[in-house]
Amino acid sequence: MMMKGLKHVEMGDYSYRIHKRFHNEFDYMMQRFNDMGSKIQHLIQNVYEEQNRSRLATLKQLQSQINPHFLYNCLSFIAGCAKVGLTDKIKEMAYHLGGYYRYMTRVENQLPPLKEEVELVTHYLEIYTYRLERIGYEIDIPADLLLEPVMRLVLQPVVENAIVHGIEPTPGTGTIRIAGCREADWIELHVEDSGGGMTQLAMDRLMQRLERPMDGSTGCGLWNVHQRLRQRFGPGAGVFLQPSARLSGLRVTLRWRSEQEESEEKGERAG
Repeated sequence: MMMKGLKHVEMGDYSYRIHKRFHNEFDYMMQRFNDMGSKIQHLIQNVYEEQNRSRLATLKQLQSQINPHFLYNCLSFIAGCAKVGLTDKIKEMAYHLGGYYRYMTRVENQLPPLKEEVELVTHYLEIYTYRLERIGYEIDIPADLLLEPVMRLVLQPVVENAIVHGIEPTPGTGTIRIAGCREADWIELHVEDSGGGMTQLAMDRLMQRLERPMDGSTGCGLWNVHQRLRQRFGPGAGVFLQPSARLSGLRVTLRWRSEQEESEEKGERAG
């Protein structure tokens, strides 16, 4: 009975219990085995639930990053335009600001098509072109990729990072380029900027920080996106850094496995 119980535990069945009574010293051993199984099962369940809570909290944290300074700057821009009667700019800014915050505060669909993430980023970039007036952007993503489901809020933090750390500190006109491609059953999005870039050593250190638990030296946006993609899709997914070949700054790649491919494979196996 004990060997059978241990084999169940070895196979990961922590719910197995020994209910037979022997009315001798073996009863104590069986009871301790059952207690051990109960405690291990409870511990694993708690860890699993804590991981889920942590992932949800991480997502909520990102969704709640409605930067008040970003909103204040937009409202100040609108107020300035109102003073000089630029009603067309007020309409356009209000339209993009409304679209941006409407998507940021939605939580019902956690796997929207990539098209919706791109629309969010377009609103964000249009807002910045009004505010900063020296940003240009290009978006080149094949139509079939726009239909792919993707985790919410994975693209905007990367674009924001490119603007704040790449474009804004660099004098002159800046450019953001977003491109997408399919590599076998993986999807890749590349966000490039014309900023000052990073040394190889700095990129290596940043990648190391993205793999560790968040601390005070880790930027929330990239870490959050990397951890969420890695948790869902495993090794090979996440955020990757390299110098931009087309622009002067950094190229950040988002990589995840195609959800459509996985769904089709499961369907074929089921059939």
